[in-house]
Amino acid sequence: DDSLLRDRISCKRALESYNDACTARSMASPAEQSRLFGTILHPSARSGSGEIGSDGWNGGAAGGVGRMNGPQGSSGRRSVVLAPFRCELGYNIHLGDNVVVDNGCYFQDAAEIYLGNGVIVGADCKFYTLEDLSASSRQEGPQGLFRAGAIRLEDHCVVGGNVTILPFRTIGKGARVVAGSVVTRDVRPGTVVAGNPAQEVRSEEKKGVEEENARMLEGMQSGFRGRGGGYGEV
Repeated sequence: DDSLLRDRISCKRALESYNDACTARSMASPAEQSRLFGTILHPSARSGSGEIGSDGWNGGAAGGVGRMNGPQGSSGRRSVVLAPFRCELGYNIHLGDNVVVDNGCYFQDAAEIYLGNGVIVGADCKFYTLEDLSASSRQEGPQGLFRAGAIRLEDHCVVGGNVTILPFRTIGKGARVVAGSVVTRDVRPGTVVAGNPAQEVRSEEKKGVEEENARMLEGMQSGFRGRGGGYGEV
């Protein structure tokens, strides 16, 4: 699909600009890092001087392309995403308020990925929204049949580092996923899961989960700001 290919190219260039701006050698201010992260979520912000074609595209910065209409991602207040960050399209990512995504995360956003208010995602997590529907005896690579399924993390979830989340999964409000887990099924609100596949460990009292998550969030955000860069706050 030509339009999806162009979407991916456009997003890749936005990611490169953002990740480069967050390196130690970059002189980009936090405000500039934030602006560049916004172009990942909002293709309409990937401006350029090329003419707009009949399909709503124009030439983007540095020879890229930018969609002037179509889907857009979103982010609430005080959300922090550390570089390096990777995704496929950008416009299927939706972040609530006070979200923290640590470095090295990958969002395969062929379908919507939604992170609610106060969600914390540890380093090197992978969110996969595609599943292969081809028969195991007939793998056809990029010509195979795939289905995309959304991933939803409700408010105040905590996801430890190096967690993998598969498509069509919802992690309920206040739940925790222990580092290194693989989430293959929905996670009930207020529970803790661990392992591969992730299994429920124990339930936690709702208020206590939210209070502890708020303390962790504030501590992580303070630490990120103390680094003097390397993050995008949107």
